[in-house]
Amino acid sequence: MRTTYEAQLRNVGLYGIIDRGTIGRRSPVAIAEAMIAGGVRLVQYRDKNSEPGEVYRACGRLRPIFKEANVLFVVNDYPDVAVAVGADGVHLGVGDLPVAACRTVVGEAMIVGRSSGSLDEALEGAREAIDYLAVGAIFPTTTKHKEWIGGLELLRGVRAQVTLPLFAIGGITSKNLDEVLALRPDGVAMVSDVLNASDIAVHVRALNERIRRARRTGE
Repeated sequence: MRTTYEAQLRNVGLYGIIDRGTIGRRSPVAIAEAMIAGGVRLVQYRDKNSEPGEVYRACGRLRPIFKEANVLFVVNDYPDVAVAVGADGVHLGVGDLPVAACRTVVGEAMIVGRSSGSLDEALEGAREAIDYLAVGAIFPTTTKHKEWIGGLELLRGVRAQVTLPLFAIGGITSKNLDEVLALRPDGVAMVSDVLNASDIAVHVRALNERIRRARRTGE
């Protein structure tokens, strides 16, 4: 693991994701600014449908905003775009570019995160040159088509065997957040719950406070 970012990754709280498919015609920049106002510390830009050139242009607009706010910025799926815009990292799905190949593109200093939908995938990822694991889907989710829902048992099993920073993802909402926090992930991604909030900044601030409170209670 790259220790340069370890402390930051273990203190992320809410893992922000700007999902192009969820926000529709809304401005990614406006969403980013709202997340920053709410106190987010790490944001991933995810666009599964646009051409690479459009992803590059969107990330190019987002990068200076996050840099000025000292917020970590991660690009989903595209190591070349992450390098081109000077992002802090890249996030890989299980079927994406292998981690070793990704490292030849992004180098050793950039954050590389990876998704894991099973304990075996998590253990495989932990043996690679990655900085964090995103574990899920924890619950059914509408933002990605998942045939396999790992549930809380998946997060519990990975937490017991993997020392990397772990982010829980998939179907997590304000209603089931406490169940997830009880298993002590290092961060939580809540895509639809955040992006569909009437006031994203206020909602992010409240979620981060809940996460911090759960950590204090568990210490």
